[in-house]
Amino acid sequence: PAQLVEGAPIRGGMPVCVPQFAGRGPLPQHGIVRTRPWQIDLAAMDKGRLSLRITEDAQTLQLWPHAFALQIEVTASAGGLRIAFTAHNPGSASFSFMAALHTYLQVEALPACKLEGLPAGPLFDNSEKAWRNFAGGVLDLSRPLDQVHTGVQGPLSLVEGKQGLSIVHS
Repeated sequence: PAQLVEGAPIRGGMPVCVPQFAGRGPLPQHGIVRTRPWQIDLAAMDKGRLSLRITEDAQTLQLWPHAFALQIEVTASAGGLRIAFTAHNPGSASFSFMAALHTYLQVEALPACKLEGLPAGPLFDNSEKAWRNFAGGVLDLSRPLDQVHTGVQGPLSLVEGKQGLSIVHS
């Protein structure tokens, strides 16, 4: 289970990584917002919908000198869970950033799981700190992996036995 400790990363749920993913930049691991408190946008609350916002503050500006406004909107329905992420630059200077919704999914037995739908192409293996080529197709999850796959366009399926979860992004 996830443990909530102020200033510490949460190992569960969906940490938001901005403006960098992993150690791919000069900032702390996964950037500056995953350990910061987000505000619930009460005006946007609706049945089955939750909106969360975060903007720069003195602490984030010390690490990354840019104004920003991020929003996560989560909508639950009988058809699934929709998560929308929006980034806004309210300042006058442009900046580059990466963003990742670092989702944790609970499964019964990891060795029985596989991820289907990844395209052939390059991947970065964080455990080996090296780029490799992935042949495409099914990713065997029976051993620990720490990989970043590039060029993922279509839906993915996380399959565990007879159960499956469709993962679609745009």
